[in-house]
Amino acid sequence: MGHHALLGDQKVILSHLVLKVGRHSDVKEIVLLVTDVAVYNLQVGTYRVKRRIEFKVRRPPRASVHVGLCLSITSAPFSFSDGSF
Repeated sequence: MGHHALLGDQKVILSHLVLKVGRHSDVKEIVLLVTDVAVYNLQVGTYRVKRRIEFKVRRPPRASVHVGLCLSITSAPFSFSDGSF
């Protein structure tokens, strides 16, 4: 499956290689992809979708540069870091 098949008509807001910190403080490198429709956790190298979280509100997110980013999903908490802090 190509990247275009994955995204369809979605607009890419942010795509970045980040460190994912799991529930038990395990750290792994992933590709964080944010579109106007969903947030994706992609496997490094293969870009296989490991998780997709769709936005319930149809208002596209805005990207801005910060030192760090932390996402918390109520069903499963995730923290992402770009390693710069």
